Amino acid sequence: MLTQVDHLSGEEIGWAMAALDMKGIHNRNIIPTLTKKGRVGFIILLEIDPAEEEKVGSFLLETLNTYGYHKIMTTHVHCETIIREVPVIIEHGEEFVQTKARMKRRKDKVSRPYFVESDDLFAIEQIISEKFGFLISLKRLRQLMEHSFEIKEGEPIRIRI
Repeated sequence: MLTQVDHLSGEEIGWAMAALDMKGIHNRNIIPTLTKKGRVGFIILLEIDPAEEEKVGSFLLETLNTYGYHKIMTTHVHCETIIREVPVIIEHGEEFVQTKARMKRRKDKVSRPYFVESDDLFAIEQIISEKFGFLISLKRLRQLMEHSFEIKEGEPIRIRI
């Protein structure tokens, strides 16, 4: 589904992005644009379950007050993935904390790297902040975790910060 809006503020479009985290919507993108009248606008692009079109369409029309939407028929080429939940040990000086993270990669014949799931990355950043009292950038944490991960079942990810 695709719709455009040019009547929502930045705060309202931020709220819309959060509100579009609903059952039946797999992916959502909000793209800033400049409309024909020179207004700042947004294109909302949603990947949905077809069975949820009425509910999602109603949200766009009634809640976001759009004047319609485009129903775009596409073919999704799905790549199977492997997700492994692994222990994570974070060490800082003499202290450490242990948690878990999901590591994901495409399942194909070509070896691909594993990537840490973003939700787990955010949660681990919070754990580090609370346990050790400082912040680490998400980019750096991702690098440390993905670099440290070896594809061995049951082996923890160990990172020193």
